[in-house]
Amino acid sequence: MDPLTSIGLVLWTLISLGLTLNVLHPLINRDRARPLSLIFGFGLGWLIGELTIQWILLNIGIFLLLLVFADLEVLVFSWMLGIHLLLWILLLVRLWMVLNQSQHLEDQMLNQLGTEFQMTEAEPPPPKKFRQVNWKLLGLPASVFKNHDLDVEFNREFEAEPGLNLKLDLYRPRTPGTQRPLLIQIHGGGWVIGSRRQGAYLLSRMVSRGWVGCSIGYRFSPEIRMPEHLIDCKRILKWLLDHAGELGFDPDSVFLTGGSAGAHLALLMALTPNRPEFQPGFEEVNTRVQGWTGFYGAYDFYSCFEKSDPENARSVLLQVVTGGTPDSHPEIYRQSSPFHWSSKNLPPGMMLQGEQDTLIPMEEALSMQNHLKQEAAENQILLRVPFAQHGFDIFPSITAQCVVPFVERYLVLQYQKLQQKRNNEHRNPDSI
Repeated sequence: MDPLTSIGLVLWTLISLGLTLNVLHPLINRDRARPLSLIFGFGLGWLIGELTIQWILLNIGIFLLLLVFADLEVLVFSWMLGIHLLLWILLLVRLWMVLNQSQHLEDQMLNQLGTEFQMTEAEPPPPKKFRQVNWKLLGLPASVFKNHDLDVEFNREFEAEPGLNLKLDLYRPRTPGTQRPLLIQIHGGGWVIGSRRQGAYLLSRMVSRGWVGCSIGYRFSPEIRMPEHLIDCKRILKWLLDHAGELGFDPDSVFLTGGSAGAHLALLMALTPNRPEFQPGFEEVNTRVQGWTGFYGAYDFYSCFEKSDPENARSVLLQVVTGGTPDSHPEIYRQSSPFHWSSKNLPPGMMLQGEQDTLIPMEEALSMQNHLKQEAAENQILLRVPFAQHGFDIFPSITAQCVVPFVERYLVLQYQKLQQKRNNEHRNPDSI
């Protein structure tokens, strides 16, 4: 028997304990962590939390492999086995609780939207039991693109302006149609990285409801600085509007969605329609949208500079994205912060925030909602998602399968209300 293997088994048990605790409650202090440690802590929590079944199987396999070659006393072995069994049970209980949160999420939506939310249903509904989970999507996320009702065109490139080419992915129903609503997905990645595939699950569900979907790509920092990311998104919106007839959507039924940095850009787009400083060369284009949703949005550009550690991960990132600090670049921070813009004409919106998000605190989403509600005539709701980590919807994880259907229902409801409003205006033109 190899004593090193015995030591390895003990170390693996301690590592598994730490990784499990990090899933149940993030161990990284986001206000003090350096970029690499924060990304490392988030990444491990996200992987194990969203791939719990796969992790447990891997953990069992490694444990058994080490056990075969380990030389342990019975008492030590019993302790090691007992700890691992406890960790597996805790992760499975957490997963069971994720599957049983539908009523809690439903109650939140009803409390904020009223009974009108009951007018919509998700297709298919969120799973409530393990046997209702779409295990194929969980194991093979790319199978979302094999939906027979879905036609996806990846990497469509176009010239946004002379010398500037941008790309997008188009999601359309296979059945012919016109005047469909459009959902634009803006991916996250801290404004420095990201993939247009991030919103595939939500977009595929919306296409199955007859919508057109588009996942857009913008340039990254440090190649560009704020607010060029926002301007790129508006350039793409202009191109889409110019090709609405070809793509089969209604230019007056455009909705936005995004995650993290993408949620920030989606909200800024909704807050700043027709602002000439963000539409250079296409100032006359109407960039107003009809609704927005934001997953775990990075909205706060200031408080990280007020923390005890000025070199925390977010402040370092924002200096790359903006080119400086709020003191050195006050105008860029003002333009880039949703808190600086009036929400008076903001279309209806929905924010989602995980209660176990390593990167974004719940308080940030609450502050953003309170700011928007001060002037907004339309509802700005917040869905608090228990057990959810940052990036929970990037692929069709069990968390995503339980939560994304509520976003689908919300978007369908807002489109139905938009149609009803237009029908009423058509019947009563004098009331306009």
